[in-house]
Amino acid sequence: MGNGLREDKLLEKLNKSREEAGNLMDIKDIYINKDKNVNDKVLSYIENSNNPYSFKCGNIIVDMKYTDGGKRLENCLVNIINQKNTKMG
Repeated sequence: MGNGLREDKLLEKLNKSREEAGNLMDIKDIYINKDKNVNDKVLSYIENSNNPYSFKCGNIIVDMKYTDGGKRLENCLVNIINQKNTKMG
């Protein structure tokens, strides 16, 4: 058995991601009142986004998933920034 089946699955996932990306809101277009407290800001984000766990940030798709004992979002973002700085420097 060759890689054809695996390639088909990858293409299927890629096409699904592209379709879903068209339905995602860009985070910069979601209005959040900065004068409110944290709980109200979170509620506002949830109410103003069509999917609070997935959004676009420019051309980047962000898809959040939560697991017990998983990596913290802050740590993942720091790692991404550090990798980009290393490539740029």
